[in-house]
Amino acid sequence: MAFPAPLGRIGQQQEGLTAIPPQILARTLEPTPLAAARHALGKIRVKGGVRAQFVAQGGQTRGLAISEADGYRLRFPNRTGACEAVIMNTGGGVAGGDHVGIMMHLERAAIASATSVGAERIYRSDGAQSVINLEISLAEDANFLWLPHETILFNGARLSRNIAADLAASASLTFVDLLVFGRRGSGETMDSGQIHDRWEVQRGGALVHAEAMRLAGAIDVQLAHPASGDGAYNFGTIIHVAGDCEAKLPMIRSKMAEFGTILIAASTWDGKLIIRAQAHGLPPIRAAFAAILPILTGRPIPRGWADE
Repeated sequence: MAFPAPLGRIGQQQEGLTAIPPQILARTLEPTPLAAARHALGKIRVKGGVRAQFVAQGGQTRGLAISEADGYRLRFPNRTGACEAVIMNTGGGVAGGDHVGIMMHLERAAIASATSVGAERIYRSDGAQSVINLEISLAEDANFLWLPHETILFNGARLSRNIAADLAASASLTFVDLLVFGRRGSGETMDSGQIHDRWEVQRGGALVHAEAMRLAGAIDVQLAHPASGDGAYNFGTIIHVAGDCEAKLPMIRSKMAEFGTILIAASTWDGKLIIRAQAHGLPPIRAAFAAILPILTGRPIPRGWADE
């Protein structure tokens, strides 16, 4: 059996074939400007975040061990009084391919709050995911309020977010999340994009809360469905894990009744109190949460968040 002769190197003339001129071949093999830009950006993606340890000393809580990386900074504006940490992203937002890690650990009896300078923007991606990992660990009798500004998903953003909290049996956590789909003020809608959210809270070694959300594609269309957002694109969640949840529920519901312009509800079971709100605009959700949080935590909300 006779095998056909090899074709030889590309660009050489073979019988029955038309050779590719070398100058055209060279241009064909060159990367396109978009491919070259993606390759260059892939080398400078952020892998940053902050880590902090809070310790109770002499009746006050102080940030003892702090690390910062890749444009993320942690500051403590209050010299006296409550310990309030403020997270800053000097890069302005999170792009596709960025990996952000935030770790907050409170030692025994530490009391602290953490907020952010402004909204966290998740930019449009060319395909790579923006990854945010948040880890919270609380020792015995620690009390922590996690209260960042809103997370805004730009059209085409691809966000993968993992949130894990591990509490001692006597610790208390108040966790707040505000999520905005699209920059409506700029006329933007979420006709493409993706978000994959995974939350898990353990207390005393037992799982007390877990939830997951995944939206992809034409997110605005999905949020328009009555069973999802019913046309809303601003969402707020409060998870309060403490020993006083059932006692505080009547006060929370009484306060919520003052905010009739938004859809908001609260319920409690298994040592946790969950509040969820949705609206066409973010300000009424923020106003409701600003009124509710002091009832839950027993202390003023961080100044940087309240002044927004």
